[in-house]
Amino acid sequence: MGQRRGKYSDDELEAAVQAVLARARMTTVRDDTEIPYNTLKKYVLDARKCVKRDKRCPGPKTLLSKEAEENLRDWVLGRQHAGHPVVRHELLEKAQQIAHLVSGLTVGEGWLRRFIERHPSLTLRAS
Repeated sequence: MGQRRGKYSDDELEAAVQAVLARARMTTVRDDTEIPYNTLKKYVLDARKCVKRDKRCPGPKTLLSKEAEENLRDWVLGRQHAGHPVVRHELLEKAQQIAHLVSGLTVGEGWLRRFIERHPSLTLRAS
C-alpha cells in the first residue's frame, strides 16, 4: 500500500514555504515538516514568482456556472416531482440553450455525464 498523501495542513505548508524564503535549507525544512521535497520546491518556486497555487480540483472549470447548474438541477427535480421525468435529450437541449446564452459554447454527452456525476440526486428517464 502506498504512502498517504497530504499529511500537512495549508498553514504548515505556508510556514514551510516562508521558512525556505527566509533562507532555511529546503532539505532541513522537509525533514522538520514531513512535506515532500518536490511539493515544497513547487510552492517555493510559485511564491518566488508571486503565483498563488490553487489546491482545488484539477481540470477545467465547468461550462455552466454553479448557479446555472443548480437551476438546471432544480428544473429536472421539479419535472420529476410533477410526474414528467426528463429524458437525456431534453436535459441536453435545455443545457445547450443555457450554455449558448451564457457563453456561446455548446455542451455534449461528456458534459451531461459529468453533470449527472456532480448531481447524484438526479435520475434520467431512459426514453
